[in-house]
Amino acid sequence: MIPFPPGRRALLLLSGSLFVLLVGYLLTRTSPSPDWIKSRPGSTLGTAISSTAPGSTAPVESKINPLNPGNAASAGNQPFTASENYPAALSIAGMQDEATRSEALEALMETWVSTQPEQAANWAGSLPAGTFRDDALSALMFHWGAQNPAAAAQWMTRTGVDDPEAASVLAGRWGQTDPSAAAGWAAALPESETRQTAISAIAASWAATSPLAAAAYADKLPPSDRTGAITAVLTQWADRAPAAAAAWLSNIDFPSPDEQSLALAALITPWASQSPSAVAKYINALPEGPAREAASSQFAISAAATAPAESLMWAMNIKDPVQRNQVVTDACEAWYDQSPDTFRSGIGEAIALMEDPAMRRGVYQMLYERDPAFQTNLLQMADQAPASPGPAAASVEPVTVSPVPAGDDPFAPAPGEPAPADPSSR
Repeated sequence: MIPFPPGRRALLLLSGSLFVLLVGYLLTRTSPSPDWIKSRPGSTLGTAISSTAPGSTAPVESKINPLNPGNAASAGNQPFTASENYPAALSIAGMQDEATRSEALEALMETWVSTQPEQAANWAGSLPAGTFRDDALSALMFHWGAQNPAAAAQWMTRTGVDDPEAASVLAGRWGQTDPSAAAGWAAALPESETRQTAISAIAASWAATSPLAAAAYADKLPPSDRTGAITAVLTQWADRAPAAAAAWLSNIDFPSPDEQSLALAALITPWASQSPSAVAKYINALPEGPAREAASSQFAISAAATAPAESLMWAMNIKDPVQRNQVVTDACEAWYDQSPDTFRSGIGEAIALMEDPAMRRGVYQMLYERDPAFQTNLLQMADQAPASPGPAAASVEPVTVSPVPAGDDPFAPAPGEPAPADPSSR
């Protein structure tokens, strides 16, 4: 054995100890992910995690809050750091590609919630505020809300987690199976955005299976929650039975025209794509005022793709000039987005009917941003057109909507739609 001086022997021992510590650290950082990740069919999660080298992403520690002992474990449960899913959670938090990270996070939560929902929840709740935390909580509530929504709600209440998106996801899942229980939970939440989004999600889920019950629930809510819930109900209801939804809405009072306008927009948007003529009759039956103007605006935009000529005529008849010009531009944009070729072939005649230069300017500006080549052609055609109405302009027959004849029912169902229930029978 070669003798070493005492100082060199101590240095060698220290170097060996540091080497052992380094190897142990690297082995910990590269520990294999749980078997469920590798065996998950049709998922890139296992590949993404196994191919993530320790130095290939931003440090994981920068994405995770320092652990709070109060959040790390709950009564009777181990801390989430002890879970076999925790190494995968760390790897996912360090992923840079958003699409891969989103898929991996969804797979992680589905598996973790099925066996250890509290641990999964405590991990998601410990994350720093930001998009990743929001996504983790939403994925958590999507799966936990299907498995045990009451437990998920209790966890949110106990921990004080206040996340509107997660609450909305949980409420929507719970509302599918037990809307009354979900409504009771949401009613106990403090007044906030979280409460409002949860109540609206419950109303929407409820309306998908029992619209009259959901509508009755929404109508009885406090003013701060009522309008949002009513619009959520109408959006679902009008997609399946718009005439019945319109009949119900005609008996509802609103404290302000703005709130009534929101409800009308929720009704008209899905209805306009199904039966523009029925919507036109319905709006004609509304009393003059801000609500009717708002309904006309919404109809003009919503019907632009399926009935562009009728849509523009409604837009050009709006009384307020600023609103009229904006709605004309929005309707033309919706028409262009739906069918550029049809728009190019028909906009020339529509432009000829626009007497207000500001109205035409809005359309030209929209085209400058979306289709500058066609905008140039349209301007050239306008320059070549005669100043006074010529034969081409005179031959244009604008589409008008006549008032509803006496005895005509504006709530008549569209072809194939079931007749609405008699409101007096409720």
